[in-house]
Amino acid sequence: MWLEIDYAGGRVEWGFWCGGEGSTLVASIRPEIDCTWDCDTSYGWAAAVPERSMMATVLTPGSVHQLTGFCTQALPLRGKSLNELEDLLGYRRGRLAAGATILFLEKLPTPDDIQLAGYSYFSDGAVGGHKIAPADRDPYRMESLLKSEMGWSDAHLRAQKQKMIGTKIVISGFDRLAKVIPTTGHSAGEEYPPGKGIFQVKVVRPLSFRVKGVIAPGQKWLGD
Repeated sequence: MWLEIDYAGGRVEWGFWCGGEGSTLVASIRPEIDCTWDCDTSYGWAAAVPERSMMATVLTPGSVHQLTGFCTQALPLRGKSLNELEDLLGYRRGRLAAGATILFLEKLPTPDDIQLAGYSYFSDGAVGGHKIAPADRDPYRMESLLKSEMGWSDAHLRAQKQKMIGTKIVISGFDRLAKVIPTTGHSAGEEYPPGKGIFQVKVVRPLSFRVKGVIAPGQKWLGD
């Protein structure tokens, strides 16, 4: 069973849970940190309490990690400074000051693995998302708007995502799907301003991403 959970000390987007009270949830506070949670289902949902120990996943070149979250195409990232990447992707100034890691998707997703999220000027995948409280953004997300404003059915939406997989969403070449993980992780109160409008899609089920390289402070991404 997949669950979406909020935790005051961080943000958990998705976790895998099975069993009753006292069972274990495996999730991530941030995409780059793996941890194990104990679940208390007495409230009708998974009230997660982090274990005392957390082990950071080392994002070394060539390593593979199961991740969710926003992704884009690799080509617009090439030759950009860290400041330029902040502007493109929608990070506040200084979020990438300590560097970032670039990962490439290993296998094509299914329509159920992804959510259409428009372009990076849609903060958190919602039109005007930076001005809307997180709890109120769902009606303004791309897939919600395609249904409410364009009249798309679930079947139509799924068919459109299927058409994009292998054409717009690819795992080879200059436009392959890429994920940027800041060295400085997400913190409470973190701001995500609108980016400069490059393609983005949200992976909502953990998929395999391989670390392609690390961008150190003062460097640009010059890889393929």
